[in-house]
Amino acid sequence: MIAADAELQSLKDTPDRFPPAARHARRSAWGERGMSYGASAYARVSQTAMSPREAEAAVLIKAATRLQAVQADWENQKGVLAEALNFNQKVWTIIAGAATTPESPLPEPIKNSIAQLSVFVFRRMIDTLIEPSSDKLTALISINHNIAAGLRT
Repeated sequence: MIAADAELQSLKDTPDRFPPAARHARRSAWGERGMSYGASAYARVSQTAMSPREAEAAVLIKAATRLQAVQADWENQKGVLAEALNFNQKVWTIIAGAATTPESPLPEPIKNSIAQLSVFVFRRMIDTLIEPSSDKLTALISINHNIAAGLRT
């Protein structure tokens, strides 16, 4: 949970950087010494070259992936449902907050649409916590993937 909090804080504070938890995961998975020089150089450049929109899309995909893991193995994974929903809630809190502030450059109709979508997402997450069902995760997963795809275009 701490890694998720750090990742979201990184996204909020320095949106032009790749989230620190992802950098740590890359180092843990491959080991800095185990990477070839070229691959290591590419990884360093790609983490600093990620735009804020790409970073937001990556975090949305991560939240969707967590929800998909719970949904795919419902009987064994429903114990981590609250954790996956909590991460998704944090992501959507940041998205909704950033998109709907008066300082946001988004047009009012887009701000309103994001606010309405956020309300739906929050209600679906609460409903899923109250009456857990793997089917209820489908809409959340789909929304995260679609918004991430839109951010990447």
